[in-house]
Amino acid sequence: MKKVSKKVIVALLLLNAASCILFRFVAGGRPNIVRYREISDGKMTYIIAGNMGQADEASAQIVDDIIGGVTFVNYGNFGYSPSKFIKAVENDISTLPHDTQVTLVAISLGNQVAQTVSNRLQCPLYAVNPCMGASSPNSAMKVVCVGIAIVGTPVEFGLGWLSCIPFSSNPPTRDYSLATLIDQFRSICVFSTGHPTNPALTKVVISNDDELLDNAAVEEFFAGCEVVRINAKHGSINNYPDAYRTALGQLGLIEGKG
Repeated sequence: MKKVSKKVIVALLLLNAASCILFRFVAGGRPNIVRYREISDGKMTYIIAGNMGQADEASAQIVDDIIGGVTFVNYGNFGYSPSKFIKAVENDISTLPHDTQVTLVAISLGNQVAQTVSNRLQCPLYAVNPCMGASSPNSAMKVVCVGIAIVGTPVEFGLGWLSCIPFSSNPPTRDYSLATLIDQFRSICVFSTGHPTNPALTKVVISNDDELLDNAAVEEFFAGCEVVRINAKHGSINNYPDAYRTALGQLGLIEGKG
């Protein structure tokens, strides 16, 4: 009986892991796209947040200063796939009237998605403390990303469906799961964004006190793009709303705020 019980337990664990991996390969890793405001003035802005942040919460202090429609590209609890996010955003844009002026706002990790979409569709991008991939974190953060990717990946897939259970229902990690969190750290290591194909379309906010990114690497990556520096922490729009609002006004996202 004991041997049978062990076999059953092992079989159930394997089924749990295999079924979750299969589901996530087919349907996981996609964003939760939320229309906050419909198109107005012929404009629609897509906002994508960074690691451990949802777009609606991360942009709460500036979203009502943005003219036109607004769409939040939030993370789900079945993992994160940059390629699936890119496809979902491009598909959503394709449903808009053809003359809609589309703008992208990306915070940190969100730039993995937004820069690719901007390059493909040639639409303006406002990159806030952008993370482009493995080259952008500072030395300490690189160690964290690699460590979580190496240790977390087998844990994530071994837990199967358990890894997809949200671990928080409160901002900024609302509806986040272990699978989504580990996927994000792993994507920083393995998914690199291409350079802006039209530097005039990408405008960048760099925080002088950024504790996570290598600002020198960020500036080198975005050579030729308009850059505004501010005194603030990494992607902390809600904690430094005036600084970020002023910077985004100088860059042209928020009218009358420069």
